[in-house]
Order: sequence, then C-alpha cells, then structure tokens
Amino acid sequence: MAEFAKGTTVTAARSRAEIEDMLGRFGADGFMSGRDGRHVVVAFKARGRQIMFRMTMPDPADHYLTPTGKQRSDADARKAADAEDRRMWRALALSIKAKLVGVEDGIESFEQAFMAHVVMPDGLTLSDHITPRIAEAYDTGSMPPLLPPPAKSS
Repeated sequence: MAEFAKGTTVTAARSRAEIEDMLGRFGADGFMSGRDGRHVVVAFKARGRQIMFRMTMPDPADHYLTPTGKQRSDADARKAADAEDRRMWRALALSIKAKLVGVEDGIESFEQAFMAHVVMPDGLTLSDHITPRIAEAYDTGSMPPLLPPPAKSS
C-alpha cells in the first residue's frame, strides 16, 4: 500500500474543504463531492470543462490484519480504515494542488493537467474511454480509435 501522507491527522472533511477552497481560488465555477458507500466522487467545473475524480475508499474488512499479519480488533480495524480514508483524501488534495500549481506556473496547460479527468458528454472521463484503448494498442500493435464516433442524429 502507498505510504504518501501516511499518518496524517488532517481529517477527510478538512482535505475536502481545502480542495473546494483551492478550486474556488483557481476560478472553478462549480464544485461537488459525494460518497456512496466506499465510492467517492469529487467534481468541479473550470475553464469550460467538467472534471471528475473518483476514489474507492478503504473497506474496514481489509484492515483486520496488520502489515505483519497480526489480527486487529474490530475497533482497531476501523481506526486503520479511517486512517487510510484520511490519507487518501489528503493525497487527493495534494494531487489536485500539484496540478493547479503546474497550470498556474505554466508547466502545463489546464487541459494537459486534468485531461484524464475531463468528463465527456456520455458521463465517462477521457481516462475511462482511453485506458482500455491504450492497452489494446500495446497488446495488438495497432491503434484503435481513441473515442467512439459521434452518435448519428435521426
């Protein structure tokens, strides 16, 4: 498991609020976040684009064993899952911040920084569309179309 932001005491709510504040300062004109069980979505509108990040949060059942294989109690497994939840929110906040800094400092364009997370008209991100096609291109050695053709109007 990743170690970045491990041990953070910053709450998930504080990281979420920091993301919203950062995006507001950047000029985003919309923000939302939601959670359905273990699935989290953070989305915003900026520069005429809709951007969406998705995360799958930890399952307490995955934390009953320590990294050394020792059994945890229910309470300790929940604490470990909560710590991982905080870590992931913190990592997301820092990831978005790094992208915004790169854009503001001219290292890359907004489109380059957020391309994988751009939401297309069908509700899927560019990453959803392109990732399987990249794998196909490497597996077959041929280039498939990157996006499906536009729907034909009737």
